Amino acid sequence: MSRRRSRVPLVVSLIVGATVLVALAVGAVFVVPQIVRAAQTEVAAGPTEIRVATTGAAGQITVEDGWSYLVDPFDAASATVRSPDGEMTVAFTVVRTDDAEAAVRERAGGAVAPFDVEPVGATRVLHTRAVDDDATVGAVVAGGAAVLFDARPTTGYDAELALLLSHVVVTSAGVTP
Repeated sequence: MSRRRSRVPLVVSLIVGATVLVALAVGAVFVVPQIVRAAQTEVAAGPTEIRVATTGAAGQITVEDGWSYLVDPFDAASATVRSPDGEMTVAFTVVRTDDAEAAVRERAGGAVAPFDVEPVGATRVLHTRAVDDDATVGAVVAGGAAVLFDARPTTGYDAELALLLSHVVVTSAGVTP
């Protein structure tokens, strides 16, 4: 009987230790990346250029005063910006592509409405609404490169999104904007 009693504290200790290890692992996987992202997010104090780049393509997004932004610390091809009121978030990724519509459809991950295409200087902006989601997805395209974007929510933010997209510059063939 005494052997059985002496094992109970050992079993309880092992269970508590395993629970603590699982909690630390969950924290490392889910909480730490969010803390890192929050610590690296900046707020623009005037017009600020954000650069994203990948092999053979680069993009530059200029945000105005009050927009917060973060270039993904784990992927230099991606950045996220948030409107000054904190409601609209726009995620950008620069890619090398000859078929921007297909790249946008893949990024949307679901059905999209027909595309609208608008020339903006030397680039063209193609955009559409994601079906069953308050999101606008699209790309700013120049040559064989595109800066893909998805904006959420967009209801009430059409003018802000249009202004933001007018300040996106895309280059290909390794030229940095």
